[in-house]
Amino acid sequence: MPESTEQRRIERKERRHARARDALVDAARGILSAEGVAGFTVKAVAEAADVSKPAFYYYFPSREHLVAELADGILAREAATLVEAGLRATDAAQAVEDVLVALVAFYADDLDAFRMVYQWPQVIGTPPGFYREVLGPRRRQAQDVLTDRIATQVRPDAAATLAGIVLATGHGILALGSLEGRDDLVQGARAAGAALARSLRA
Repeated sequence: MPESTEQRRIERKERRHARARDALVDAARGILSAEGVAGFTVKAVAEAADVSKPAFYYYFPSREHLVAELADGILAREAATLVEAGLRATDAAQAVEDVLVALVAFYADDLDAFRMVYQWPQVIGTPPGFYREVLGPRRRQAQDVLTDRIATQVRPDAAATLAGIVLATGHGILALGSLEGRDDLVQGARAAGAALARSLRA
């Protein structure tokens, strides 16, 4: 059946809205990377995205919602990367090393992305429930895979604790790197991962 004129009009409108929304997210990322929180205003984002201020509010109720959208997009890719690393590993010790290195490597060349997920939302704020409903479930995807891999060698409660330590170690390395501008983050993750994996190989 041929596509109706009305259906094509609706699809064009949806594509236009998606482009405007993407432009706002890209503008937010650019401003946060270049100017930090000080330059991150609704007016600045709207101007950079070439939309009006009322159009900003059509797509996002607040700048906090925009930050949450930006963080969620990055976090979804992070979770997929860590799940893949955990599943690809040949044993529990290798999973510990690979997930830690994958986490640090994911952000090492783009520490602004790390800040946008783990630092800026805390400073700017997020919509109610963001940490519980968005960040928590995404983080659990990777942590659950790693816990399951480790649990093949140790008790489940110990496996969950070690999986949490692996992710916290990665965050610590990245947080220090984002403050100090260190360029050897992945090397540090490899060393830390090897040390944590030794507990499973002993």
